[in-house]
Amino acid sequence: MDFTEKCHPPQIDYTPVQNPSPVQSPAQYFSEYFSEYFFENAAKFTNMYSVAKSGTSLDTTAREIKLFFGINLIMRCTRYPRLPMNWQKSISQGAVSDSTSRDHFLALQYNIHFVDTVAPPQDAQTNRPWKIQPLIEAVREMPYFIPYIITALMNK
Repeated sequence: MDFTEKCHPPQIDYTPVQNPSPVQSPAQYFSEYFSEYFFENAAKFTNMYSVAKSGTSLDTTAREIKLFFGINLIMRCTRYPRLPMNWQKSISQGAVSDSTSRDHFLALQYNIHFVDTVAPPQDAQTNRPWKIQPLIEAVREMPYFIPYIITALMNK
C-alpha cells in the first residue's frame, strides 16, 4: 500500500437529514437543561441564605435568577475591565443595565445558593461540591459538547 492509498478521505454520506429538529432560540436551548424547578429552588434557597446571613430576604424570584444567569453570560462576552462598566449608560449596550440594578445584581451574586445551607445533607462531609450539586447535575445532563464550550468561555 503506497502513500496515496493511505491518504484518501473517508466516504461521507451527504444525504440530507429527513426530519431535522427546528432551530430554537438560545433561551429555549437553555431551558432544556435548566428547568423551572431549578430556578425556583435557587430563588428559594437564595432568599433563605439571605435571611440567615443578614436577617432580611432579597425576595428574589425564579425570573430574577434567570436574569442573573443571562447577565453573567453577557458579561463574559463583553468583558469590560470593571464590573460597574456594564451599567454605565455611555458604554453599555443596555442588555445588562436595563435588566436589573447593579446593587441588586451584586446582592444576588453574594447570596446565590442552590441548596439549603441551614440543614446540609448527610453526605456534605464526603461530597465537597454539595452546595452546587444541582448545578453540576444540570450540566452533566447536557450534551457532551456543551461543557467544553462553557469551559472555553470561562478560560478566555
